[in-house]
Amino acid sequence: RKLLHPPYRRAGRLIFERARRTIAVSPPEAKLILSHFPQITERLIVVPNGVDQEAIDGAEPFPDERTVLLSAGRLETYKQVDRTIRALAKLPDSYVLRITGDGGARAELERLVGELGLSHRVEFLGKVPEDDLYRWFRSASVYVSLSRNEAMPVTFIECLAAGAAVLASDIPAHRDLVTKTGGSISLVPLDAAPELVAERISELAATPPRPAQVDTWDDVTRRTLEIYHEALAAAGSSVPGRT
Repeated sequence: RKLLHPPYRRAGRLIFERARRTIAVSPPEAKLILSHFPQITERLIVVPNGVDQEAIDGAEPFPDERTVLLSAGRLETYKQVDRTIRALAKLPDSYVLRITGDGGARAELERLVGELGLSHRVEFLGKVPEDDLYRWFRSASVYVSLSRNEAMPVTFIECLAAGAAVLASDIPAHRDLVTKTGGSISLVPLDAAPELVAERISELAATPPRPAQVDTWDDVTRRTLEIYHEALAAAGSSVPGRT
């Protein structure tokens, strides 16, 4: 990835300088872009991702009488799924963990599960269809992400829309989502001990999640269209449907 940075900056400079508007999905992502291309400050706009609320509401939860914890996304070291697994070991057997996604860290995570004697409580689901993913969102009591690096994790807001609580690491992208969703996401220190993570999971599982302020894709589409209209108007082009 480091080797790609120099050509990225050269190509990126040409692209960003020619663009009349640039859309970032979160303030942390916008800050990162501006750290490389500060000349586009006046043309950079943040439009967060949204959710398909109708599809989420229509998803049927998987039947399970236990408390389901969920981890979703690529299984890479920086995602720190191992910390969620270690926290599970501190919780009663009534808690189970379902992990969707695949990646280079999967084999190491599977070994950790075996070493901790959690094979009967942890299931690696691999890549799942979107419909099943929504079902897991509806099934989860708590979604856990202790990642070290994110831009705008749409899974967070999808889980909130599905009625799950969300526990996340205290990084800029997650702090931004706490503000955006009205405080519906709980944060723990990036290197929180398993005992602390387990304690917070237990508290969230026992407490109904707070209502979240979540945008739908319709909201995102409307805002994006407005930005396109503004860009066209600035270029002196006619805007269909506008006077």
